[in-house]
Amino acid sequence: MTDDLDLLALADLAFLIRAKEDTKRLMKQSPSQDNIAAFKRAKAAVADEVARLQQGGGTSMRVFKTQLDAAAFLRDQGFKI
Repeated sequence: MTDDLDLLALADLAFLIRAKEDTKRLMKQSPSQDNIAAFKRAKAAVADEVARLQQGGGTSMRVFKTQLDAAAFLRDQGFKI
């Protein structure tokens, strides 16, 4: 079971990294305040997830069943994806 959770956590991290890169691209194309703020939030989300994984996952682990679930979570957090 732990291996499955590790794989899911890595998949979540990969999804967050993709979201960060997408917001970075948008920020470079159009450096509006919204795009800059979205990039900063995405960058912080990746840093937080990396820190959480480095600390052993912690008790507040978020594992999403699908990428759509992860995308919905990010939208609820204010990300535009």
